[in-house]
Amino acid sequence: MVIIKDVPAVPLRFSAESRSVGIPDWDGPDYQYSMVTTLFFEDGSTFNHTYLDFSPGTHDYETQERLCRPRIPIKKMQVDYFFEHKKGKVAYRYFKIEKASARAKPDKRIVLLGASNIITSYLPIQYRLDTLLAEKLKKAYPNLDIEVENSGVGGETVKRLIESRRYERDLLTLDRIDVVFVSYGGNDSNRYDVETFETYHRELITRLRSDFPGIRIVLHPGTWVDYPEHYSRDMNEQLRPYYDVLRKLASEADGLVDIPEILKREVAAGNWDLHYRSNPVGKLILDSRLDKEHENDPTWFSNIHHNPNANRIIAQAEFDCIMGGNLLS
Repeated sequence: MVIIKDVPAVPLRFSAESRSVGIPDWDGPDYQYSMVTTLFFEDGSTFNHTYLDFSPGTHDYETQERLCRPRIPIKKMQVDYFFEHKKGKVAYRYFKIEKASARAKPDKRIVLLGASNIITSYLPIQYRLDTLLAEKLKKAYPNLDIEVENSGVGGETVKRLIESRRYERDLLTLDRIDVVFVSYGGNDSNRYDVETFETYHRELITRLRSDFPGIRIVLHPGTWVDYPEHYSRDMNEQLRPYYDVLRKLASEADGLVDIPEILKREVAAGNWDLHYRSNPVGKLILDSRLDKEHENDPTWFSNIHHNPNANRIIAQAEFDCIMGGNLLS
């Protein structure tokens, strides 16, 4: 663990090197072989999704880097090195924090707002929604600089977004938002009733309209599980009333990307492999390769988080929404 104090609100580049010996090729990359930076901001809030994910296998020192744009000063920064639940050995060196060049203001900015199935911090950057959506938009609009900002935070609810003042830190500090996808419901359903959920969504929509004139707001129910074939309990029934609120509020927004219905159709077509597995020892398994040996384990299919296959489907749905609704005009 490394701790750095009093860092100003400037663009930062984190980098580190790591080598590994004997990690099975199927065992990664993921956040359990990584460097993780947790930022403790001056206002008391935290951010801990700046992961440097290293490759599996046997390799000499490789360099990984990430850019971070803290928008308020950092009181303390904690750096942790992770290597868990794996065969093999690793070594780390040359961790650096450097001031990065400020990025030019984009022509358009899209923000993805929500919890863990938006940030998917357990996935390498290339499989995350912001990367996948940005790649599609670059092909569709080669002459526009379109920034896709992933503003998801694991474990978050819409109520927490507003009451924790993260709205002020991570959204109001942006000079513009052209399109925002709002995806809450999973964590909310474990913490408060649907009436509270609707009240905070109405407040969020009102504030976004006021703070970002011309913004296009798309509501985004989050997931669907293949119960009972490939999930251990009926999460769909728990989530349905919350997602119905988003469907109702869509008339006050600019669009709806109904992910539960989209994933339901995918499963009906045979594309059921959408969530990562809950390995009893904690290892992240992103696909079906070990399903056979765990077919009698009721906990194996019990994780609601999306894998790369699901993210590709969702990014396509977001892209189709942007293009079909002409949201960047």
